[in-house]
Amino acid sequence: DEENFNQIFNEVTRDYLTALSTQVKKLIADKNIVKANRLRKAIQAIQGGKLSEARKKKLAKMRQDRIYSIAYRHALNNHDSSTVDDISLAVATWIVYTMSRDGMGGAFSPNKFKTQEQYQARIGKLYEVAERMEGVQVSQVGALCYLDECNYLNDPNVCFYLDPSYLDPEDESKNLGKAYKLSSEKQDHETLLQLIQGAQAKIVISNYDVPLYNQYLQASDWKKYEIDTTTSVGGVSGNYRKEVIWKNF
Repeated sequence: DEENFNQIFNEVTRDYLTALSTQVKKLIADKNIVKANRLRKAIQAIQGGKLSEARKKKLAKMRQDRIYSIAYRHALNNHDSSTVDDISLAVATWIVYTMSRDGMGGAFSPNKFKTQEQYQARIGKLYEVAERMEGVQVSQVGALCYLDECNYLNDPNVCFYLDPSYLDPEDESKNLGKAYKLSSEKQDHETLLQLIQGAQAKIVISNYDVPLYNQYLQASDWKKYEIDTTTSVGGVSGNYRKEVIWKNF
């Protein structure tokens, strides 16, 4: 709300001024009086509400980062708490994962939304999401346990899209999904493939072009589609890969 936003605004401004004052002291200690005096004038301008465009952007980014950090800590520390209402938790969770890089809730980027209008437009799309999700049941459960225990794999009217963490196409014993909070090792992938290999339900599954998948999904019932793409997961840009989609219908 407005009161909390003003509090964050004042705290960030105070922290910024403190950091600048520390720089002034260091400049004086280094006998760089000219830069120290210039920085003093900048501090006085900020205190008087007269900011340059560069310092306005700096403060805006600091406030944005502070808000993201507060939202992240709120979601992290209260996800199991009965004292937090569902709406507050949903808002905090949405902010954390919408604002974070790759939607992973870790690193935050000011480039996710360059304008207030872009941010509001993303919120506006939640109405479409709510309409689409009406009547949908969301389960948080281990995928292998769910597939093993449910009866849907034998139902030809059911369709699954399975997107497990990817295996290294150069060494399928390596799990590229370690960049994520939860991922699957090679044995988990093999168990999954054994479960779905003869399924009557419609299955769509994706991964890299690795021997393990080709071994289990080579029957005439499975079709294979190759897609050339690049990935930057793990901090490596321009990393060319061949992604594959298999389906049994």
